[in-house]
This record gives sequence, C-alpha cells and structure tokens, in this order.
Amino acid sequence: MGWDSKPTYPTSAVHTVTLKATAWQRSAWETAAKRQGLSRGAFLAWAADMAIAFRDAYEKTTEQHAREMHPELWTESDR
Repeated sequence: MGWDSKPTYPTSAVHTVTLKATAWQRSAWETAAKRQGLSRGAFLAWAADMAIAFRDAYEKTTEQHAREMHPELWTESDR
C-alpha cells in the first residue's frame, strides 16, 4: 500500500481475542499475512486498524458532505 495505518491502541497494549474462523478464512489470512511479512495475528490487528481508519474517513467525509449539501441543518456551534 502507498500508506501505513496508525495503530488505534498503544504499542504496549496486550489483548487476546478469540476468533472462530473457517478453514478458508484461516488460509486466506495466513496467505495475506505472509505477503506482508506478518504473523496471522499481526495481520488481523493490522486489518482491524485499517477497517477502523476507513470507517473514520467515511464518517468524516459523509459528515462534511452533509454539512455542504444541507447547511441549514447545522447550527453555528456544529461548524
């Protein structure tokens, strides 16, 4: 990718998450992780960070669009 995601958690964070994945999902994650030189767990953490970043970007863009298209719905304190 042309840019790196920034973790949404401190680097000292330790949290275990149990996933129930299909054999196909485990295989796909393992393959994708190897392409990036990561472990499967590190890849899943990276993917989660990317999903959060994309969601945040979408929400900011959607709000900006709404403000531009419907300025009458926003008060001065919202701007």
